[in-house]
Amino acid sequence: MVEETEVCKTSIWQNIFYVDNLVKHGENGKNYCLDVGWYISNEFMFYIFNIIAIYVYLKKPVLGWISALSILVISLGVTFSVASANSFKFNWPNEGFNQPYYFENFYIKPFTRMIPYAMGTILGFLYS
Repeated sequence: MVEETEVCKTSIWQNIFYVDNLVKHGENGKNYCLDVGWYISNEFMFYIFNIIAIYVYLKKPVLGWISALSILVISLGVTFSVASANSFKFNWPNEGFNQPYYFENFYIKPFTRMIPYAMGTILGFLYS
């Protein structure tokens, strides 16, 4: 508990501004003020993306489709690029967490977790 309090003294701003998933967390990558802060930051960023995508879709459907599909393709490309650049291996059961820097450089990043949200936005466009 004391360690978390000390970490929060210098890094609470990351949680307040929802950028916890974009900054480095100490030398070991595990100095978090709030353990689930990275998830909340991702959810907030995806929520903002969806508001913008839906607004664009309602005003100009073609541009909405292009933006949602572009985000999906870019996110897929970045995910594969980061995984291959770091030589992350994916197998079942997930042994990714045993790989160095997997959590810090891949698992919590919004550009690698955006794919389901982009697909959900696209399916929402199809449904409407």
